[in-house]
Amino acid sequence: MRAKEDVLASKDIKVEGSVYVNQDVSIEGKLTAKEGLTFDGVNGLFRTAPTATSAEIIQLGKNSARPLPYFYCDAPSAEPWNQFYYDGNFVTYFPAGGNVNAPMVNAAVRMGVASWNGNGVIDVSGVDANGQGNNGLDINYFCKRNTTINRGWDLNPNNFVDGGTVYMGAKVDMQSSLKLGWTPSGNIDLNTSIEINQNGNNANGVKLNTWNNSVKAFSIERADGKNTFVMYGSGDAYFGVNRIQSNHAHANAQYQFDGKIGCKELVVVDPTKWADFVFEKNYKLLPLTEVEKYINENKHLPSVPSEKEVKENGINTAEMDAILLQKIEELTLYIMQQQKDIDALKKEIKK
Repeated sequence: MRAKEDVLASKDIKVEGSVYVNQDVSIEGKLTAKEGLTFDGVNGLFRTAPTATSAEIIQLGKNSARPLPYFYCDAPSAEPWNQFYYDGNFVTYFPAGGNVNAPMVNAAVRMGVASWNGNGVIDVSGVDANGQGNNGLDINYFCKRNTTINRGWDLNPNNFVDGGTVYMGAKVDMQSSLKLGWTPSGNIDLNTSIEINQNGNNANGVKLNTWNNSVKAFSIERADGKNTFVMYGSGDAYFGVNRIQSNHAHANAQYQFDGKIGCKELVVVDPTKWADFVFEKNYKLLPLTEVEKYINENKHLPSVPSEKEVKENGINTAEMDAILLQKIEELTLYIMQQQKDIDALKKEIKK
């Protein structure tokens, strides 16, 4: 049948072979295709709802540069707000939580798919299955599969590729373990909350920059809310719950320990003073009679702090060692003098 003008039929038209139409086809009713629809990759499929209250929009393909996607939507047919674009973007207002009866407020997925120019975007906001705003984006929820983001990287200096940067918000909640850095096994130790592997020369395993000396750069808090270890931005740190009282002479100590310190070796580098001055020729050794008088009056040795001073101010280990060495050296001088006196008496007795 050939016709140069319109062909009107009051009943169905059945064609057993192929139908070729060179111009547009307008269908006011429903189009049913048992074998599916095939597009030429040039013009694609467009559908726009006639009114705002039934704003269902489907746009598949536009030209050969944008291949046609596979699209499946399991939304109820009565839902008027499902929208699907594919012209470089994907938009849907179906609830991200999957509950078709949940409120449609803020349920949206937008994917900006660009060529490899760094402009690709995935923007997800939505509600969970209970209509609550708990799941902005769920990826591989309890499906036991890996999720990869910016996986490609090569730290070889000759062809360095960092794979891009993944930016997180103000809070990141890790349910069990976090591993940083490459290891041969590639496994994550679930018994370790944070594992850091750093093998680069002069690299930092952990680096924390602070611009406030009073900030707690690192702290350990026990169950009752008290800190057992704190390190500040200034470098000051204290170990244990209790700190030195502010009115104490050593309240400004950079490191404070509330408890016993055990170590195999303790080295004081560049002490402020030492006691070798005792052996200088101009050093005046107190006569023992004056030492005895001082002890009777003060109940401690000369140059040695009293018990009261020690309780109030504590002791400086390096200074105290120097004071004790001074007393030992003075005792040595007393013994040497006494030995000379003994030898002289022996000569007198022998005569």
